[in-house]
Amino acid sequence: MDYHRPAPHSAGPASLINDTGIPALSALLKPLDNRLFWPAVAIGGLLILAFVLYLQHVRGFAPCSLCIFIRLDVLGLVLAGIVGSLAPRSRIAGGIAALGMLAASLGGIYHAWSLVAEEKLAAQGMGSCKMFMGFPEWIPLDTWLPQVFQPEGLCGEVVWTLLGQSMAVWSLALFVFCLLALAAKLAFGRRTA
Repeated sequence: MDYHRPAPHSAGPASLINDTGIPALSALLKPLDNRLFWPAVAIGGLLILAFVLYLQHVRGFAPCSLCIFIRLDVLGLVLAGIVGSLAPRSRIAGGIAALGMLAASLGGIYHAWSLVAEEKLAAQGMGSCKMFMGFPEWIPLDTWLPQVFQPEGLCGEVVWTLLGQSMAVWSLALFVFCLLALAAKLAFGRRTA
């Protein structure tokens, strides 16, 4: 037994998995690299925003007040992705991006869950979302960009489905996925060297 051999260096859970020598695990962890993760978050969010604006302006689906808040949560994901992309080697930028993504994901889960509940109430002939109180005076998005941030629809009304699920359910799934992706990033992600 060789007592003079130094112990292998471990930088955390990611090194434990990467040191196993299993190429498949390394390939699975590659998207968690800062150079890929944050741009994917930003681009994914932009694609989602483009899709909901298409549904609104081309297909004629009016957004409700909770839908507007979900848009803001997606915009939060975009901003977090941009911050993380601009300085992938910076711990500060990475921390700000992670906090932004956490806040946007948790806000999105809350708003999407509320919208799912509104849809269930509407299906039973009850309720609808509360009156939209508008944005704060210091950032009146509904005045600045009414084409994007002005609610015009009812929350409980299901106007679009995919595989039998409403947009609210898909939004909830998206934000849960984002939260899990962030957790995986923080647990197993590699920093850009």
